[in-house]
Amino acid sequence: MRKKSKKAISSILVLFVLFQIVCPVSSYAIENGGQETQETTNESLVMDENTGKDEDNSAQDSSKDEENIVVMAAHQSEDYKYLSDLDYITENNWSYAGWGEIKKDKNIENGQISLLVDGTRVYFSKGMGAHASSQLTYDVSGFSGTYTRFVSKMGVDASKNGLGEVWFRISASKDGTNWDELYKSNPVTSKDNALDVDLNIKDYKYLRLYADKNGSNAVDHAVYADSRIVKENYDLSSELFDDIKKVSYYDEILSKNTVEENYNNHFDTVLKREFVNRMGYWNLQNSIKDDDTGEAKEAIKWIFNDQENLQLFIETGNVGDSLKCVSLLKELYSKHKDDLMIKHKVMFIKR
Repeated sequence: MRKKSKKAISSILVLFVLFQIVCPVSSYAIENGGQETQETTNESLVMDENTGKDEDNSAQDSSKDEENIVVMAAHQSEDYKYLSDLDYITENNWSYAGWGEIKKDKNIENGQISLLVDGTRVYFSKGMGAHASSQLTYDVSGFSGTYTRFVSKMGVDASKNGLGEVWFRISASKDGTNWDELYKSNPVTSKDNALDVDLNIKDYKYLRLYADKNGSNAVDHAVYADSRIVKENYDLSSELFDDIKKVSYYDEILSKNTVEENYNNHFDTVLKREFVNRMGYWNLQNSIKDDDTGEAKEAIKWIFNDQENLQLFIETGNVGDSLKCVSLLKELYSKHKDDLMIKHKVMFIKR
């Protein structure tokens, strides 16, 4: 038993050392709450000789970031269907992009879709990317009787660091000729929080998503993150892992006490608050939701609900890439799970 216990503890140490090696963080990110940001680059437009359309040079270097992207397999459910798993209509120019190609589950640079949510950059494994001015049209006649809502987060991809500006319109039609406007947004940029829609599309035949360039189309990388048609009574909040709360939740609790009181009586809450702050609330929730194996949730719970594990994680330093960290944690936890469970049993016996 003791040998296995030591092996379990060694596994824990290896896990956290690897976290520190694989998930480095820059000094700039430490100063900004553990969130990595890219430097804003100057981007220009040139004319494409073949199409006559404006060409966005910002897409040329997309391959540099692609190898660093971590995408977990998206969770499949009978309660919803992702738009990126459906075909958009290409006939009669019903779907088009202002530059480049329409992308499924990627932004237009073939990177992972990301938007600001509550001021934090959040990554999404599912969605659509289409450079404005763009239009996506879907035949939903076979679904809209059951999947009666369209839900999505929309905006200019957060990778553009404040550049780009678009506005969105969502419309639907029962005959392909007359269109009902369901939603129209004000202009937004990549520094704005994502727009959130939950619209009734019951019994409509066609669904259309339009993103307007709102003037110049420079860097107008419009994205529709986590865009789905869902069943009428489906509760989106049921997807959330309730153990994990937003940072504001922990702040409200801790703000009522002195630092000394929090350290002595609410240390677990202090650690949980710091874990969520470093990893990102929505990145944690999306990692759990998008993992069909359930192993990401199990691994996060192993850290989050054990004060010793949580403190070890915090002491390794800030996190540079929370998605990469969750992916690594999931892999290592699955590999050493039996040893880690033995460690818990030994600790329980000692207590």
